[in-house]
Formats: sequence, C-alpha cells, structure tokens
Amino acid sequence: IVPFFVGAQAGPGTSLRSLVHWMLKPKRPPTAPDILIEQASLSEIASEAPRFPEALMADVRAALKDLPSPTTLSALLAELKARNQPLESRQLLALMALEQFAVDAVEGGPVEVARAGGRSIESEEFAGDELTIAPRSGARS
Repeated sequence: IVPFFVGAQAGPGTSLRSLVHWMLKPKRPPTAPDILIEQASLSEIASEAPRFPEALMADVRAALKDLPSPTTLSALLAELKARNQPLESRQLLALMALEQFAVDAVEGGPVEVARAGGRSIESEEFAGDELTIAPRSGARS
C-alpha cells in the first residue's frame, strides 16, 4: 500500500533511472553471418582490363581536341547520339569532360570545362549541371 502523501508513482519503464540503466547495458554481440567473405587481392583488382577500349578513348580525345568553338556537353552528347555512336562513347565523353572540370585536373588538357550558369544537362541518359566545353587557347596545332 502506497501512502496517499507520496503521490503518483511512475512505472519502471518510464523512470529516468530505468532509462539510464537500459542505455548503459552493453550491446548484444553481433551474430556471425554464415557466409564467408573472401578478401579481394589487390593484384587481381589492378590487373583488370580498362573499361573503355583504347581506340574509343583516342576517338573521343581527338573529337575534344578538334572542337571548333565552345559548346555544351548536351550538344556533344546529342551529336554522338545522332551519329549512332554507342552509349559507351557518350559515357566516355561525359567522363572526360568531368575529368577536365575537376578542381584537381591536370593542366594542359585539350579543353577547358566550366559550369554553364545553373542550367541542367539536356539528356535522357545523364543528369546534372550543364557544362560548357571550349577548346583550350593554344591547344590546337
């Protein structure tokens, strides 16, 4: 019997003491999975063939180097699609443009890439900010 002058008593689940006790309990140890995970060998990863063939990489580099005037990435992608180039070539073009756009890009690349004033790329296959790609001054020979 609880005397009437003590007042209402909170149950053990709602008291601060039980909450702190519950929070200080050690976590249950994770159960070990039944699946064995093999560690990948770094030598195997480094010996993988490149994703893009060298011939395709040379073609896209040449196309970037021979740009007559500044253009957008969307226009270049649309041009490749109109010439029935495979998706792989459009992916490589986008990657090369992003490589030149990167802050830590190596100086002396074939093109200068800049964000095109808050516009979005106009492509069904790609999403993101539009980029302006211009021939680097003095890069053409």
